[in-house]
Amino acid sequence: MRILFEIANSDTSTAAKLSRELGLGRRLVQECITFARRAGYQKLVLWTYSQLKVARNIYGKARFKLVEQEAYHSFGKDWVGETWGLVL
Repeated sequence: MRILFEIANSDTSTAAKLSRELGLGRRLVQECITFARRAGYQKLVLWTYSQLKVARNIYGKARFKLVEQEAYHSFGKDWVGETWGLVL
């Protein structure tokens, strides 16, 4: 988590590009799924923005399914919030 936070708050696009090339998002999602299965969870639910195309791709490849979408206006922009779920 700390690595992702520091990269996300970096002022350079190089750091952001590096984080994508390392596959940290995909790895983090897989680690969460593995933990949840071992802990006996029955499902995982996450929330994201539809505009985050790379993140949505990661969730889809991890077999999460889009459950709900809701449009809203925040910070002067129109957004679409999404709830995704994965049955374990």
